[in-house]
Amino acid sequence: MKTIHRTGRKSDPVNRAASAKSSARPVCQQAIASGSMLLMLGGALSLMPGLARAQASCTQSGGGQTVSGIGAFVCGSNATASGANATAFGNQSSATNVGATALGAGANTNGLQASAIGTQSQANGEGATAVGAQSRANAVGAAAFGGFVDLDNDDVTDANELTTASFTNATAIGNNAQVSAIAGSAFGNQSRAAGSATAVGQLALATGLNSIAVGQGSTATTAGAAALGQSADATAAGATAIGLNAQAISADSVALGSGATTGARTNVVSVGGGTVATRQIINVGAGTATTDAANVAQLQSAGFTTSATTGLVTNPAVTYTDTGRGAVTFGGTGGTRVSNVATGLAATDAVNLAQLNATIAVGIRYFQADGLDNGTDDAVASGTNSVAAGSASLASSGNATAVGQAAEATGAGSSAFGQDSAASSAQATALGQASTAGGAASTAVGQLAQAGVNAVAVGQAALASGDAATAVGQSSEAGFGAAALGYDSTATGRNAVAVGRNTLASGARSTVVGAFSQATADETTAVGGWIDINANGLVDANEVTRTTALGTSAFGVAAGATALNATALGQLSVAGGANATAVGQGSNAAGTDSLAVGTGSTAAGPGDIAIGSGTQVLADQGTAVGTGSTIATGAMQATAFGAATNVSAATGTALGFGASVTAANAVALGANAVADQAGTVSVGNVGGERRIVNVAAGTADTDAVNLAQLDATVAEGIRYFQANGSGATGDDAVASGVNTVAAGSFASAPGSESVAVGANATTAVAGHGTAIGSAANAAVSGTALGREAQAAQNAVAVGRGATTVSGTDSGNSAVSIGNNTGAVGDFSTVL
Repeated sequence: MKTIHRTGRKSDPVNRAASAKSSARPVCQQAIASGSMLLMLGGALSLMPGLARAQASCTQSGGGQTVSGIGAFVCGSNATASGANATAFGNQSSATNVGATALGAGANTNGLQASAIGTQSQANGEGATAVGAQSRANAVGAAAFGGFVDLDNDDVTDANELTTASFTNATAIGNNAQVSAIAGSAFGNQSRAAGSATAVGQLALATGLNSIAVGQGSTATTAGAAALGQSADATAAGATAIGLNAQAISADSVALGSGATTGARTNVVSVGGGTVATRQIINVGAGTATTDAANVAQLQSAGFTTSATTGLVTNPAVTYTDTGRGAVTFGGTGGTRVSNVATGLAATDAVNLAQLNATIAVGIRYFQADGLDNGTDDAVASGTNSVAAGSASLASSGNATAVGQAAEATGAGSSAFGQDSAASSAQATALGQASTAGGAASTAVGQLAQAGVNAVAVGQAALASGDAATAVGQSSEAGFGAAALGYDSTATGRNAVAVGRNTLASGARSTVVGAFSQATADETTAVGGWIDINANGLVDANEVTRTTALGTSAFGVAAGATALNATALGQLSVAGGANATAVGQGSNAAGTDSLAVGTGSTAAGPGDIAIGSGTQVLADQGTAVGTGSTIATGAMQATAFGAATNVSAATGTALGFGASVTAANAVALGANAVADQAGTVSVGNVGGERRIVNVAAGTADTDAVNLAQLDATVAEGIRYFQANGSGATGDDAVASGVNTVAAGSFASAPGSESVAVGANATTAVAGHGTAIGSAANAAVSGTALGREAQAAQNAVAVGRGATTVSGTDSGNSAVSIGNNTGAVGDFSTVL
């Protein structure tokens, strides 16, 4: 399947979603889960099914998002987070398993504790990690870091152009890096690796089982092959090519040095050929076994001697050992010199000293080895088809390769390159001074790097100690199934992921992205970095992104989620209460089950809700919505709606810009209204009084009365109340039900005990409805307040165009507050 990735192409699902989102009307967002709460903030929505479980979502007007599972978080149009503690962030993102994380438009993960970060990235295996646009990590423990490369320049993303690690414990790092089998590792742009193979470098290709290719354009295409160096090729079984353009094309052969080639002969070591015909091999120890190489000193010492006085050969006896004269034996205990030997011409001719000296003078130019000349530090290659090069080097197992002083390759098919390097298990690879590959199929690259079973460690002092671990970067460290990428990054939690300098992911299945960020509890996510708040150059605990409790998530520089299932989103945001959510720069949700949304917002107590820049809720169970709105300490269960509203007394309610409540259980309604007497409702202030219009006729002793009732009382006229409009025939209000009120042109209250106030306001025939506002409509026991507001059975709709009814859907017992809001699910709430 192909996906067009150029911006604006119709076949790109993310661009289509973005286009649809930009054209969608943001006037009526819909809650789709029963018992949920949908918040509308400047065109953004947040769906929170069951506030007690602190699930949440947000979007940019697109809607259609789905969230389920304890501690789940979703943000983006049509995003889905359906597993416990799952996180989906971005349009059409999907995280559908426990602890799964999907960040980016179209990001998708259904693996347990898997993470997909980047546009259309996929991580669909347990503990899998995919970072980069359209990256794929679709197997257990797989890791893919990188984007795509348009190889054919057709603006279409093909499968072979993605970064892919879709096999168990596979690792692909680099744009278009790909791993095609289990436990393979590919590092570098467009690198390729097969099963248990390792490819390091741009265009590096390790397609043979247990093969190794290190260097730009290096190739190892057969089982056990190793190619180290730019454009080095090892294309036969067990072949090893080391050096720029080195070619090892025959089985179990070694090409050593730039341009070296083995030709068709098997089981050979070549240090020349191709563009470089021959090289010297220097620092060769004296051979002791019959198959050892000899050095020049041994050749020189092999000459015969003559008598100093006669010039004759000492002990000149020459004896043929058989009648066929197939062999010659020189007698004499002191040896025998053969003189007057002509220059050899044929391949089987003896050579004289002049020929030998000429050979020594030319020497081997490009390969030298040095060490002691007493045989105590000889290289030892005791394994079948093994290679050992370097003082005291050891290759003791079949197909093992050890290169470097004291290098040891003791595992079958293992390779050790560098002084004191060690590859002690089957198919292990150690590259670098004192590097150690101790586990089967492990890879350690860099000075002091160490790798365990199926693990990969790349970088100076990198440590991949756990099975299937990946540590990339100087001093990086990774535990079982974990991945650490970046200088001094640490991922010691089981299946944890740490990306960035000095990052720490110590919790099981935790994920951290961004310099100095920390995820220290199980199943947590921290994405952000560090900001020097104190300007002292030191990294303090509150200056880094951090998640320190189970099920927490923090996104943003220095964001902190420090209590159970808490979520912090935004620079310096802090969610310190259990199940709390803080969204916005500097936001603080300190209370249990609290919500703070907006720059500098604070929800200090349990159950508090603070929405808006600078909004402060400092008392328990308070709700404040609006920029700069405040609920003071001690004003429990208070409500403030509107910018700059203020409530300083318990159970007070302030509605409207600048409205203020200073007395208990009082209500201030309207801009700058002041309620300073307990148990009162104020619609203005001293010198700024307001009329209350469209007041229904009072029926109880404590009800307010309107002017018509007053006039009727004075005139002893109409018993109840009706009001008409312009006086045109047929536009009278109709109050035909028992104990009903109708006020306004064409207002109709046909049901018993119902109220219809406003032109064309209507209530249901079944009664008990309240409709206030022009063209407002209320069903049985519903309440609609505002122009064209519509309320379903037992529902409440407040605000112009607010509705709990849409088509054939019902919003029974729903609450919708705000202009053009819509709540269409039973028992749903929209603010």
